[in-house]
Amino acid sequence: MVLGVIGGTGLETLPLFSAAVQENIVTPYGEVCLYKVRYGGADLFFLPRHGLTHSVPPHLINYRANIAALSKVGANQVLAFCSVGSMVESIRPGSLVLMEQFVDATWGREHTFSEVGRVGHAEMTHPYCTRLSALAREAAAANGIKLTPGGVYYCTQGPRFETPAEIKIYSALGCNVVGMTSVPETSLAKEAGLCLASIGIVGNYAAGLTAKIDSADVTVKTRAAEYKVCAIIESVITALTEERDCDCAEGGFISF
Repeated sequence: MVLGVIGGTGLETLPLFSAAVQENIVTPYGEVCLYKVRYGGADLFFLPRHGLTHSVPPHLINYRANIAALSKVGANQVLAFCSVGSMVESIRPGSLVLMEQFVDATWGREHTFSEVGRVGHAEMTHPYCTRLSALAREAAAANGIKLTPGGVYYCTQGPRFETPAEIKIYSALGCNVVGMTSVPETSLAKEAGLCLASIGIVGNYAAGLTAKIDSADVTVKTRAAEYKVCAIIESVITALTEERDCDCAEGGFISF
């Protein structure tokens, strides 16, 4: 059994991986450092998408290499965690949101494995794996953790925060959280046939819902949720099986 875990802002390290062994994985898109531990009969591979010291901004993350590396080590089921801003009063800072849909507003990122001679069209009706998302919901409930469903993630280019006018537009489009990293991470996972579920940790209210956004405070709020993140991961592991009765694997057109 193999599970990939992607950590975002404030979750560059996790107690669950304190004894992890570093593995450098070479991919066609670059080398990636993964951190491996054995837990509950499963191999866990941790990938801090911004690096251990948060040195890589969202628009410069090598998303293709990251997904290729997870695929190469057999982590075809992935739990991704990211820091998000809330665009609605009811989703408060410090809470957790399970992603269901996204809107992509990024540009200039290497966003696909498709190329001349290898063309694929990812089916994105359900961007996030419904089966793995259900396991995450059950894991949260088993640990008494509130996990708000129905996250609609507006992915901006970053690394700047948004203006209040922009947030009004994103909210009018039906989005309720905003972030900078779920795309192309999620769509690349689809292209590679991986199951990926994403949980957002709300670090702040978005611009216009608060007087000012403090990036240091965002990190503090995200870091404070690490025990919830670890509890969800541990419970998902106990329920995880090799069999994937979703259609994620069928949608992939590339292997490594």
